[in-house]
Amino acid sequence: MVTRPIEFEDHWEASLDDDVNRCYFDYQFTLLLLDTETEIVIEEPFVITGPEDSWTLDPANPESMCPALSLLRKKVSTVVMEKVGTLRVNFSEGLQIVVNPNSEYEAWHVNLLEGWKFVAMPGGELAIWRPVDGSEAEDP
Repeated sequence: MVTRPIEFEDHWEASLDDDVNRCYFDYQFTLLLLDTETEIVIEEPFVITGPEDSWTLDPANPESMCPALSLLRKKVSTVVMEKVGTLRVNFSEGLQIVVNPNSEYEAWHVNLLEGWKFVAMPGGELAIWRPVDGSEAEDP
């Protein structure tokens, strides 16, 4: 069940509790979660950490992306969009994706239910689009 993103002092957080249904690979890496209509697009190198290992992946280097296949059908518990431009995707199985901002390019973007969109702008600023109906974030 998806909730509206909640704003905290240093980040926004959305609880998803939804499975990764599709992974797309091109010059970016995309996770699609169908039940919550969530799309997570990663355009820069990122790290997957687990209980025993960690991997650095680069969407521009297809050979590095093999560990990303393990995310298919895993459950995303929360997505944390830090106001400094870092993205954290937390999985219930103990895995985590971390994407740091890029000084020159958009490193990632997240599209959530109801029209919420978060983008890591160049240099680390977080851009936010709210739903057209004027829905506001929930208080922490």
